[in-house]
Amino acid sequence: MSMRVGAAALGEGERVFRRPSSCRPGAPVSAARARPADRSVRDMTPQRHPRHPRYSRHSRTRQAVLVAALLGAALGAVALTGAPARPSAARLRPTGAPPTVYAHRGASSAAPENTLVSDEVARRAGAEWIEDDVQPSRDGVPYVLHDDTVDRTTDGTGRIRELTAAQLDALDAGSWFAPAYAGTRLPTLAAQLEDLRTRGGSLLLEIKGPHSRDEVARIVQEVRDHGMADRVLVQSFEVDALRHTRELAPELPLGLLRSTPDADPVAVARDLGLAAYNLADDALSARPGVVGELHAAGVAVNVWTVDRPARWQVLAAAGVDGIITNRPAELAGWSAAWSARGAAG
Repeated sequence: MSMRVGAAALGEGERVFRRPSSCRPGAPVSAARARPADRSVRDMTPQRHPRHPRYSRHSRTRQAVLVAALLGAALGAVALTGAPARPSAARLRPTGAPPTVYAHRGASSAAPENTLVSDEVARRAGAEWIEDDVQPSRDGVPYVLHDDTVDRTTDGTGRIRELTAAQLDALDAGSWFAPAYAGTRLPTLAAQLEDLRTRGGSLLLEIKGPHSRDEVARIVQEVRDHGMADRVLVQSFEVDALRHTRELAPELPLGLLRSTPDADPVAVARDLGLAAYNLADDALSARPGVVGELHAAGVAVNVWTVDRPARWQVLAAAGVDGIITNRPAELAGWSAAWSARGAAG
Protein backbone atom coordinates (compact mmCIF):
# COMPACT_ATOMS: atom_id res chain seq x y z
CA MET A 1 0.00 0.00 0.00
CA SER A 2 2.93 2.36 0.44
CA MET A 3 3.96 4.74 -2.34
CA ARG A 4 7.32 6.50 -2.41
CA VAL A 5 8.23 9.66 -4.28
CA GLY A 6 11.92 10.52 -4.14
CA ALA A 7 13.73 13.80 -4.53
CA ALA A 8 14.54 12.86 -8.12
CA ALA A 9 10.86 13.36 -8.95
CA LEU A 10 11.16 17.05 -8.19
CA GLY A 11 11.72 19.62 -10.87
CA GLU A 12 15.00 21.48 -11.25
CA GLY A 13 15.55 23.87 -8.39
CA GLU A 14 12.85 22.35 -6.15
CA ARG A 15 13.87 21.54 -2.60
CA VAL A 16 12.29 19.07 -0.24
CA PHE A 17 11.95 20.52 3.24
CA ARG A 18 12.94 17.51 5.35
CA ARG A 19 13.99 17.26 8.94
CA PRO A 20 17.60 16.46 9.71
CA SER A 21 18.11 12.74 10.37
CA SER A 22 18.39 13.50 14.07
CA CYS A 23 14.70 14.42 14.07
CA ARG A 24 13.44 11.38 12.16
CA PRO A 25 11.86 8.27 13.67
CA GLY A 26 14.36 5.98 15.35
CA ALA A 27 17.08 8.60 15.71
CA PRO A 28 18.14 10.00 19.09
CA VAL A 29 16.67 13.38 19.84
CA SER A 30 17.43 16.05 22.35
CA ALA A 31 14.76 17.63 24.50
CA ALA A 32 15.12 20.82 22.53
CA ARG A 33 14.61 19.05 19.19
CA ALA A 34 12.06 16.47 20.23
CA ARG A 35 9.95 15.22 17.35
CA PRO A 36 6.46 16.75 17.46
CA ALA A 37 4.90 13.29 17.60
CA ASP A 38 6.73 12.74 20.91
CA ARG A 39 5.27 15.88 22.42
CA SER A 40 1.74 16.77 23.32
CA VAL A 41 -0.35 17.22 20.20
CA ARG A 42 -1.99 20.10 22.04
CA ASP A 43 1.28 22.00 21.61
CA MET A 44 1.36 21.41 17.87
CA THR A 45 -2.20 21.81 16.63
CA PRO A 46 -5.00 24.40 16.79
CA GLN A 47 -7.12 23.99 19.90
CA ARG A 48 -10.40 23.74 18.03
CA HIS A 49 -10.01 19.97 18.13
CA PRO A 50 -8.92 17.93 21.15
CA ARG A 51 -5.69 16.02 20.94
CA HIS A 52 -5.60 12.39 19.89
CA PRO A 53 -5.15 9.66 22.47
CA ARG A 54 -1.51 8.67 22.88
CA TYR A 55 -0.40 5.20 21.80
CA SER A 56 2.95 3.49 22.25
CA ARG A 57 5.05 2.85 19.18
CA HIS A 58 4.81 -0.88 19.91
CA SER A 59 1.02 -0.80 19.92
CA ARG A 60 1.01 1.23 16.71
CA THR A 61 3.23 -1.36 15.03
CA ARG A 62 0.91 -4.13 16.19
CA GLN A 63 -2.07 -2.16 14.85
CA ALA A 64 -0.27 -1.68 11.55
CA VAL A 65 0.09 -5.44 11.07
CA LEU A 66 -3.62 -5.94 11.74
CA VAL A 67 -4.52 -3.06 9.45
CA ALA A 68 -2.41 -4.49 6.63
CA ALA A 69 -4.33 -7.76 6.86
CA LEU A 70 -7.63 -5.89 6.90
CA LEU A 71 -6.69 -3.84 3.85
CA GLY A 72 -5.59 -6.89 1.89
CA ALA A 73 -8.95 -8.53 2.40
CA ALA A 74 -10.82 -5.30 1.86
CA LEU A 75 -9.20 -4.49 -1.46
CA GLY A 76 -10.06 -7.94 -2.76
CA ALA A 77 -13.66 -7.48 -1.64
CA VAL A 78 -13.89 -4.15 -3.43
CA ALA A 79 -12.67 -5.68 -6.65
CA LEU A 80 -15.33 -8.40 -6.43
CA THR A 81 -18.31 -6.53 -5.09
CA GLY A 82 -17.79 -2.88 -6.02
CA ALA A 83 -18.16 0.18 -3.81
CA PRO A 84 -20.50 0.18 -0.80
CA ALA A 85 -23.79 2.01 -0.93
CA ARG A 86 -23.62 5.78 -0.73
CA PRO A 87 -24.77 7.45 2.48
CA SER A 88 -26.90 10.51 1.92
CA ALA A 89 -25.83 14.05 2.78
CA ALA A 90 -26.21 15.41 6.31
CA ARG A 91 -29.63 14.50 7.60
CA LEU A 92 -31.68 14.33 10.76
CA ARG A 93 -31.38 10.96 12.46
CA PRO A 94 -34.41 8.72 11.91
CA THR A 95 -36.20 7.58 15.04
CA GLY A 96 -34.51 4.51 16.48
CA ALA A 97 -31.38 4.83 14.35
CA PRO A 98 -27.95 5.35 15.92
CA PRO A 99 -25.93 8.51 15.28
CA THR A 100 -23.93 8.59 12.07
CA VAL A 101 -20.26 7.65 12.48
CA TYR A 102 -17.83 10.31 11.24
CA ALA A 103 -14.23 9.09 11.26
CA HIS A 104 -12.08 12.00 12.48
CA ARG A 105 -9.17 12.32 10.03
CA GLY A 106 -9.95 8.74 9.05
CA ALA A 107 -9.22 5.97 11.54
CA SER A 108 -6.73 8.27 13.24
CA SER A 109 -6.23 6.10 16.32
CA ALA A 110 -5.22 3.11 14.16
CA ALA A 111 -3.40 4.59 11.13
CA PRO A 112 -1.67 7.84 10.15
CA GLU A 113 -4.30 10.56 10.10
CA ASN A 114 -5.56 12.24 6.92
CA THR A 115 -4.16 9.56 4.60
CA LEU A 116 -5.90 7.20 2.20
CA VAL A 117 -4.82 4.27 4.38
CA SER A 118 -6.52 5.83 7.39
CA ASP A 119 -9.63 6.47 5.32
CA GLU A 120 -9.72 2.86 4.13
CA VAL A 121 -9.39 1.49 7.65
CA ALA A 122 -12.24 3.71 8.81
CA ARG A 123 -14.45 2.76 5.89
CA ARG A 124 -13.92 -0.96 6.42
CA ALA A 125 -14.54 -0.53 10.13
CA GLY A 126 -18.05 0.71 9.37
CA ALA A 127 -17.72 4.49 9.17
CA GLU A 128 -20.21 5.98 6.73
CA TRP A 129 -18.31 9.25 6.57
CA ILE A 130 -14.67 10.30 6.57
CA GLU A 131 -13.87 13.65 8.20
CA ASP A 132 -10.75 15.30 6.77
CA ASP A 133 -9.22 18.75 6.40
CA VAL A 134 -8.19 20.62 3.27
CA GLN A 135 -5.60 23.38 2.76
CA PRO A 136 -3.80 24.68 -0.35
CA SER A 137 -0.15 24.30 -1.29
CA ARG A 138 1.89 27.33 -2.33
CA ASP A 139 0.85 26.71 -5.93
CA GLY A 140 -2.83 26.35 -5.05
CA VAL A 141 -3.31 22.57 -5.01
CA PRO A 142 -5.71 21.45 -2.23
CA TYR A 143 -4.12 18.88 0.11
CA VAL A 144 -5.53 16.86 2.98
CA LEU A 145 -3.77 18.08 6.13
CA HIS A 146 -4.92 19.23 9.56
CA ASP A 147 -2.04 21.33 10.89
CA ASP A 148 -0.72 24.60 9.49
CA THR A 149 2.65 22.87 9.04
CA VAL A 150 3.76 19.44 7.84
CA ASP A 151 6.07 19.03 10.85
CA ARG A 152 3.98 16.73 13.05
CA THR A 153 2.68 14.23 10.50
CA THR A 154 5.44 14.00 7.87
CA ASP A 155 9.23 13.87 7.66
CA GLY A 156 9.31 17.46 6.37
CA THR A 157 9.12 20.90 7.88
CA GLY A 158 7.38 24.11 6.95
CA ARG A 159 3.97 25.66 6.47
CA ILE A 160 1.84 23.92 3.89
CA ARG A 161 1.05 27.23 2.21
CA GLU A 162 4.77 27.80 1.68
CA LEU A 163 5.47 24.40 0.08
CA THR A 164 4.78 23.45 -3.53
CA ALA A 165 2.80 20.42 -4.64
CA ALA A 166 6.04 18.76 -5.78
CA GLN A 167 7.57 19.24 -2.35
CA LEU A 168 4.47 17.93 -0.58
CA ASP A 169 4.30 14.89 -2.87
CA ALA A 170 7.82 13.91 -1.82
CA LEU A 171 7.02 13.70 1.89
CA ASP A 172 6.56 10.57 3.99
CA ALA A 173 3.27 10.93 5.87
CA GLY A 174 3.32 7.54 7.58
CA SER A 175 6.60 6.82 9.36
CA TRP A 176 5.81 9.17 12.25
CA PHE A 177 2.94 6.87 13.20
CA ALA A 178 4.60 3.47 12.71
CA PRO A 179 7.39 2.03 10.50
CA ALA A 180 4.89 -0.15 8.63
CA TYR A 181 3.43 3.01 7.07
CA ALA A 182 6.73 4.32 5.67
CA GLY A 183 6.22 5.90 2.26
CA THR A 184 2.55 6.75 2.76
CA ARG A 185 1.81 9.89 0.80
CA LEU A 186 0.13 13.10 1.81
CA PRO A 187 -3.00 12.97 -0.37
CA THR A 188 -4.33 15.71 -2.55
CA LEU A 189 -8.03 16.43 -2.30
CA ALA A 190 -8.34 15.07 -5.83
CA ALA A 191 -6.79 11.75 -4.76
CA GLN A 192 -9.07 11.49 -1.76
CA LEU A 193 -12.20 12.24 -3.76
CA GLU A 194 -11.24 9.67 -6.38
CA ASP A 195 -10.59 7.10 -3.65
CA LEU A 196 -14.01 7.71 -2.12
CA ARG A 197 -15.71 7.73 -5.51
CA THR A 198 -14.32 4.33 -6.46
CA ARG A 199 -14.24 2.58 -3.08
CA GLY A 200 -17.32 4.11 -1.47
CA GLY A 201 -18.12 6.48 1.35
CA SER A 202 -18.74 10.18 1.78
CA LEU A 203 -16.64 13.10 2.94
CA LEU A 204 -17.13 15.58 5.75
CA LEU A 205 -14.66 18.11 4.38
CA GLU A 206 -13.35 20.83 6.65
CA ILE A 207 -12.01 23.93 4.93
CA LYS A 208 -9.19 24.56 7.37
CA GLY A 209 -8.53 28.18 8.25
CA PRO A 210 -9.26 31.28 6.17
CA HIS A 211 -9.56 30.69 2.42
CA SER A 212 -9.94 33.18 -0.39
CA ARG A 213 -12.82 32.88 -2.82
CA ASP A 214 -10.44 31.53 -5.47
CA GLU A 215 -9.13 28.88 -3.07
CA VAL A 216 -12.66 27.77 -2.26
CA ALA A 217 -13.45 27.74 -5.98
CA ARG A 218 -10.60 25.25 -6.53
CA ILE A 219 -12.04 22.97 -3.84
CA VAL A 220 -15.52 23.19 -5.36
CA GLN A 221 -14.15 22.41 -8.81
CA GLU A 222 -12.39 19.29 -7.51
CA VAL A 223 -15.62 18.06 -5.93
CA ARG A 224 -17.54 18.62 -9.16
CA ASP A 225 -14.85 17.14 -11.39
CA HIS A 226 -15.04 13.89 -9.43
CA GLY A 227 -18.84 13.77 -9.43
CA MET A 228 -18.95 13.88 -5.63
CA ALA A 229 -21.31 16.79 -4.96
CA ASP A 230 -23.93 14.41 -3.54
CA ARG A 231 -21.41 12.79 -1.18
CA VAL A 232 -19.63 15.80 0.33
CA LEU A 233 -20.65 17.95 3.29
CA VAL A 234 -18.48 21.06 3.60
CA GLN A 235 -17.80 22.32 7.12
CA SER A 236 -15.65 25.09 8.53
CA PHE A 237 -15.14 27.38 11.49
CA GLU A 238 -14.70 30.14 8.91
CA VAL A 239 -18.00 31.81 8.04
CA ASP A 240 -16.49 33.45 4.96
CA ALA A 241 -15.40 30.07 3.61
CA LEU A 242 -18.96 28.79 3.97
CA ARG A 243 -20.37 31.89 2.29
CA HIS A 244 -17.95 31.43 -0.62
CA THR A 245 -18.99 27.79 -0.90
CA ARG A 246 -22.68 28.61 -0.88
CA GLU A 247 -22.19 31.26 -3.57
CA LEU A 248 -20.05 29.03 -5.78
CA ALA A 249 -21.82 25.71 -5.20
CA PRO A 250 -25.32 26.05 -3.76
CA GLU A 251 -25.79 22.30 -4.24
CA LEU A 252 -23.21 21.48 -1.54
CA PRO A 253 -24.60 21.10 2.00
CA LEU A 254 -22.84 23.17 4.65
CA GLY A 255 -21.94 22.63 8.29
CA LEU A 256 -20.74 25.29 10.72
CA LEU A 257 -18.15 24.21 13.29
CA ARG A 258 -18.48 25.84 16.68
CA SER A 259 -16.49 25.53 19.91
CA THR A 260 -19.34 27.29 21.72
CA PRO A 261 -22.93 27.70 20.51
CA ASP A 262 -24.12 31.00 19.10
CA ALA A 263 -26.66 32.97 21.11
CA ASP A 264 -29.21 32.10 18.43
CA PRO A 265 -27.90 29.10 16.47
CA VAL A 266 -31.11 28.79 14.48
CA ALA A 267 -30.76 32.34 13.14
CA VAL A 268 -27.14 31.65 12.21
CA ALA A 269 -28.12 28.41 10.50
CA ARG A 270 -30.78 30.17 8.46
CA ASP A 271 -28.45 33.01 7.53
CA LEU A 272 -25.77 30.62 6.24
CA GLY A 273 -28.16 28.06 4.78
CA LEU A 274 -26.75 25.29 6.96
CA ALA A 275 -27.57 21.62 6.72
CA ALA A 276 -25.68 20.90 9.94
CA TYR A 277 -24.46 22.66 13.06
CA ASN A 278 -21.37 20.84 14.33
CA LEU A 279 -20.64 21.57 17.97
CA ALA A 280 -17.90 20.64 20.43
CA ASP A 281 -18.92 17.98 22.93
CA ASP A 282 -18.27 20.07 26.03
CA ALA A 283 -20.26 22.96 24.55
CA LEU A 284 -23.23 20.70 23.93
CA SER A 285 -22.97 19.39 27.49
CA ALA A 286 -23.40 22.95 28.73
CA ARG A 287 -26.39 23.62 26.49
CA PRO A 288 -28.15 20.38 25.48
CA GLY A 289 -31.34 22.17 24.47
CA VAL A 290 -29.67 23.38 21.29
CA VAL A 291 -30.32 19.98 19.69
CA GLY A 292 -34.09 20.38 19.84
CA GLU A 293 -33.91 24.01 18.71
CA LEU A 294 -31.94 23.13 15.59
CA HIS A 295 -33.96 20.01 14.82
CA ALA A 296 -37.13 22.10 14.87
CA ALA A 297 -35.53 24.22 12.15
CA GLY A 298 -34.53 21.15 10.13
CA VAL A 299 -30.81 21.42 10.91
CA ALA A 300 -28.75 18.36 11.88
CA VAL A 301 -26.46 18.43 14.92
CA ASN A 302 -23.12 16.61 14.83
CA VAL A 303 -20.73 16.58 17.79
CA TRP A 304 -16.91 16.50 17.90
CA THR A 305 -14.60 14.85 18.94
CA VAL A 306 -15.93 12.05 21.18
CA ASP A 307 -14.07 8.82 21.96
CA ARG A 308 -15.76 7.47 25.11
CA PRO A 309 -18.70 5.03 25.03
CA ALA A 310 -20.26 6.71 28.06
CA ARG A 311 -20.52 9.94 26.09
CA TRP A 312 -21.77 8.16 22.98
CA GLN A 313 -24.66 6.87 25.07
CA VAL A 314 -25.47 10.33 26.41
CA LEU A 315 -25.28 11.93 22.97
CA ALA A 316 -27.41 9.26 21.33
CA ALA A 317 -30.04 9.75 24.02
CA ALA A 318 -29.86 13.52 23.48
CA GLY A 319 -30.77 13.03 19.82
CA VAL A 320 -27.59 14.16 18.08
CA ASP A 321 -27.41 13.11 14.45
CA GLY A 322 -23.73 12.27 14.15
CA ILE A 323 -20.61 11.75 16.25
CA ILE A 324 -17.13 12.65 15.05
CA THR A 325 -14.61 10.27 16.63
CA ASN A 326 -11.01 9.08 16.49
CA ARG A 327 -12.34 5.55 17.15
CA PRO A 328 -14.72 4.78 14.26
CA ALA A 329 -14.46 1.00 14.57
CA GLU A 330 -15.42 1.09 18.22
CA LEU A 331 -18.23 3.58 17.63
CA ALA A 332 -19.60 1.52 14.73
CA GLY A 333 -19.63 -1.57 16.95
CA TRP A 334 -21.24 0.35 19.78
CA SER A 335 -23.88 1.72 17.38
CA ALA A 336 -24.74 -1.77 16.16
CA ALA A 337 -25.18 -2.97 19.73
CA TRP A 338 -27.21 0.13 20.60
CA SER A 339 -29.54 -0.50 17.64
CA ALA A 340 -29.93 -4.16 18.61
CA ARG A 341 -30.89 -3.22 22.15
CA GLY A 342 -33.47 -0.79 20.80
CA ALA A 343 -34.93 -3.38 18.43
CA ALA A 344 -35.18 -5.86 21.30
CA GLY A 345 -37.38 -3.38 23.12
